[in-house]
Amino acid sequence: MVAALKHVYNHALAASMAARVRLGIGLVVVLVSVAAVVLAGDATTSGDASAQTASAAPTRRALLIGVTEFRQPKLKARSLRGPANDVELFRDVLERAPLSIPAANIRMLKGGDADPRRRPTFANIEREFTELANVSRKGDQIVILMAGHGSQQPADRDPTDEEPDGLDEIFLPEDVEGWDGSIGRVKNAIVDDAIRAWVNRIRNSGAFVWLIFDSCQSGTMARGVEVERQVPMSELIPAAAIAEAQQHASRRATENGAVGLLDSSGDVAALYAAHMTETTPEKPLPNPESPVHGLFTYTIADILSQSATVLTYRELALRVLERYRSMPRYSPTPMFEGGGLDQQILGQQIWPERPQMLLGTQTSSGSWTLRAGSLHGLTAGSILEVFPPAGSSGADIRIGYVKVTAVEPMKAQVVPTAFDNVPAPTAGSLILASRARVRHYEFGDFRLKVGVQVASGPRGAAPSYSSVAPGRGPAVLERALTDLPTKTNGLAERVTGPAADWFVRVIDGKVVLTPSEEWRATAVGQDASSAVPQQFVIGRITEATVAQDLTDALRRIGRARNLMRLAGSAGAGLPLDLTLVRYPSAAQGVGRPLFSKPGDVVMRAGEFAEFRIRNRADRPVDVTLLYVDAGMGIQPLFPLRDREIDNQVKPGEERIVGRFPVTDMPLGWEAVVAIGVESTMTRQNFTMLAQESLDTRRGESTVPLSPLHQLLERAMFGSGVRTRGMDVNAQTFAVKLVTWRTDKAGKQAD
Repeated sequence: MVAALKHVYNHALAASMAARVRLGIGLVVVLVSVAAVVLAGDATTSGDASAQTASAAPTRRALLIGVTEFRQPKLKARSLRGPANDVELFRDVLERAPLSIPAANIRMLKGGDADPRRRPTFANIEREFTELANVSRKGDQIVILMAGHGSQQPADRDPTDEEPDGLDEIFLPEDVEGWDGSIGRVKNAIVDDAIRAWVNRIRNSGAFVWLIFDSCQSGTMARGVEVERQVPMSELIPAAAIAEAQQHASRRATENGAVGLLDSSGDVAALYAAHMTETTPEKPLPNPESPVHGLFTYTIADILSQSATVLTYRELALRVLERYRSMPRYSPTPMFEGGGLDQQILGQQIWPERPQMLLGTQTSSGSWTLRAGSLHGLTAGSILEVFPPAGSSGADIRIGYVKVTAVEPMKAQVVPTAFDNVPAPTAGSLILASRARVRHYEFGDFRLKVGVQVASGPRGAAPSYSSVAPGRGPAVLERALTDLPTKTNGLAERVTGPAADWFVRVIDGKVVLTPSEEWRATAVGQDASSAVPQQFVIGRITEATVAQDLTDALRRIGRARNLMRLAGSAGAGLPLDLTLVRYPSAAQGVGRPLFSKPGDVVMRAGEFAEFRIRNRADRPVDVTLLYVDAGMGIQPLFPLRDREIDNQVKPGEERIVGRFPVTDMPLGWEAVVAIGVESTMTRQNFTMLAQESLDTRRGESTVPLSPLHQLLERAMFGSGVRTRGMDVNAQTFAVKLVTWRTDKAGKQAD
């Protein structure tokens, strides 16, 4: 099934407005202990070592839109002062180094402009989006700022554009009119669907799009204490029309939401002014005698102007959050999403492993708070590498290391420590907003135990394999497995004898990973005589990269293995249901849940799988859904790329993800893990756990079985126990698992 899921994930679209543009539904798994255990294999000692650089210099362009006033008499009282100032301020920042967008490449549409073609009307905004799509080329960097009023209207009935609340988000241009009952829309409003289509055309050129939305879209979001940057629906739309739309709201999360994006489309980073239930102020900045600006736009501009080093979009968003936290009075919670968040602002480099955990204040006991906790994967004893705040001078120069001494769900306590021959940092060098990333996880029994086996037995007979002590195996393997805990950031360790989870062998000149024992197939009603272990072929023993490839493979196996293990042993304080429903075709309306009868564990190629998640808790839950295939690949099902913040499931709500076609690549035991975390103002998801499948070699006449057997059995039959590192409030998260065996096409069982 993995091929179909990759297609879905890679085609997720992005473009939102107001606090967000709802282009689809987001769901699912979240759990920071999952992140810790699973992500360990991705930590690196050099954050910039993985940077990817494009060879061609891109063209940079910007479209800055600020709507201050309306022509419609009934809306004149809703006029704003800040958006036009936001446009001017942001133009100045973009023109200066290091962003350096040529003045000729910056187009502005703002209220008060004497030129009618430069006013923020519907037609002018659409024209400028179209022009950007026409002139953009692969690698170009496009900035779009939309500042002004947002609102909502009844959603259309397009089944591929699901709106769970039955409402479309709209941005109000200068010439917006009132409700038109004949078309069921607010006349001249710019609907989120239109923004999506316009941005998709730009992205399909191969250009990168940076979206900034400094406007509100919900009834509780305002731009200031006295002047709102949001027009309530009640002022635009009859109450009956709103009620009808909400009654017909769809509950399906369809994979068709990304229609219109090509495989070659550029990426996106979207920053939003506030959470949907918050206000975002507009006021004179930086002092009472200054021009009026939106707090969000002004803060972004200020951070960019003061940055001494390059920032990624994610780092910029985190700096805005940190700046807001320091404000003595009200401040909103900005939100951000998009597959391009780890790319350099208006650049080509990508830093997926730059530090993202932020250091807080020093406590009286001599420790420091860290704005991350067990829900971000931290465990007591883990070691973190610390760097100065993003954008500061020397931001990529390591300060030193700290050790986690205590963990809560959303925060931790750390103390300076010596590590890797580096002395402990001084207290004065650890300042507010210093960034940290994990260098060593304290996993306890989550470590992957790896042994080496060599062939033995008489010539001409089928070889048997026996374990050897360190230093006794093939030289290539010994070099590869030397200091394995360091190479895998504590994820794997070398062992001798039957205690190993995985063995490394050399078979016909190839380095092969094989599980330590077969799946106990009789536990799920399968004929045990057909069971054969699955193997992963790393490469020929003579290849120069085989040692690194072996380490990478162990890290991937560890991520998948520990994700499954957490699903079997983590708490279930939140009542979250996960169900797999199988359909014989994409069109059939009635499906049958897996496990509807004893031994019903097989999905066959040609069928369709649908996953249903129901939140039975009395509070909202952020959910992520991850598919683990038989080749140790992990693919996010929900939320989709570029829609990461749209992942909240309300109390009593059911979300449906799929239907996905079941394919025969790969065959074997597979699973879906749903992880839900109690919602806060900052949304969380674990789509970053995605990884490609490993290469496999299977027998031709038997059904291959997954090496995850112990973990699946543990999760399915309740044999798991609470594990080290899971020191979280059991009532704030839940991890659910559904497993099945993917088999070749055939008749579906009754």
